[in-house]
Amino acid sequence: MAQPLISVCIVTYNHQAYIADCLMGVLGQWGDFRLDIIVGDDASSDATTAIVQAIAEQYPGIIRLFTHPQNVGPSQNLHFTIAQAHGDFIAHLDGDDFWLPGKLQAQLAFLQTHLDCPACYTNAMAITHEKIAVGYFNPHLPERIDLAHLLQAGNFLNNSSMLYRATYRMPLLALADQLIDYRIHLSFAQHGAIGFLNAVLTAYRTNSTASQMTTMRSQVLKLYVDALLAMETHTDPAMFKAAIQAFYRVYFLNLYLNYDAVTRTHVLTQLQAHYPLHWTEVVFGVLPFTFWSELKGWLYKKTIGRQLRFLQRNGTN
Repeated sequence: MAQPLISVCIVTYNHQAYIADCLMGVLGQWGDFRLDIIVGDDASSDATTAIVQAIAEQYPGIIRLFTHPQNVGPSQNLHFTIAQAHGDFIAHLDGDDFWLPGKLQAQLAFLQTHLDCPACYTNAMAITHEKIAVGYFNPHLPERIDLAHLLQAGNFLNNSSMLYRATYRMPLLALADQLIDYRIHLSFAQHGAIGFLNAVLTAYRTNSTASQMTTMRSQVLKLYVDALLAMETHTDPAMFKAAIQAFYRVYFLNLYLNYDAVTRTHVLTQLQAHYPLHWTEVVFGVLPFTFWSELKGWLYKKTIGRQLRFLQRNGTN
C-alpha cells in the first residue's frame, strides 16, 4: 500500500524570526507518510521569503512556496494554500508556530484507527517570542469532541495542531474570506466527533508580532461570532441557545474591557437579534460565571507557568 501524502499548509507574513523553526519542525516529522509542504507568503516585507527559499532549495520537491504580490489577508492566504493541497490528509500551521517530533505520525495513526473522525487535534505548549514556555494550551480533554461540546466550550482547539482528511476540505474552500479557525473546527464537527490527543505535540507562539490576535483583534472576534451564528441552521434550537449563552458568559465582560465601542455594538447587536439578553441574566447568570472563568484562567496560568519555568531552569530527568 502506498504511503499516504500529507499536505501541510503554512501561512506566513513577516515571520522571519520564526519561519525556520516552523519549517524544520515539519521536515523533522517521521512516520509512514510522504510530505507536501505548501507555504503561502502574504507579501512579507522582511526576510521571510528569502529564508523559505533557502530551506526549500535544500529539500527539492517537498516545499512549494507561493508569494502573493500584495497582501491578501490571513483568511485568503489560508484559502489559497488549502486549494493547492494534493494530499490525502491536510494539516494547517501558522508560520510563527512549530511542531514537536512525532506529531503527524500520532495523528495519522489515530485517524487510521478511527475512520469516523474527520479530524484530529493535539494539545499545545504556549511559548513566548523567546521560546519560554508559559502554559499548556488545554487542560486534559476527552479523546472525542462532538459539535455540542465545541459550541458550548468555544474556540479551545489549537489551529496549528489540526490534521484532517482531505475529503472535508471543500466546505472550507467555500468559506473564502470567512476562513477563521473556529469556523473550521465547527465545519469538521458537523461530520462527526473530532479526535483529540492530549500529548503536547505543537508549540503555539503567544502574541507574536504578526499574530491575528495582535493585529486584527476586532476582525477576529467578528468572524468568531459569524461562525457561531452560522450554526443556527445546523443545530437544534436548544443547542444553539446554549452556545449563545456560553458566548455571553465568556465574552460579555471581555467585550467591555478589551474591545472598542464599534466592535462591541456590532457583536452585541448581532447576538441580541438571535438571543435577547435580559439584565437579570447578565447580573445573575453571565457576570458571576465570567468572573469565575477569568479567575480560573489566571490561576491556571500562574500555577502551570511557575511549574514550567522551574522545569526549564532545573531540567527534567
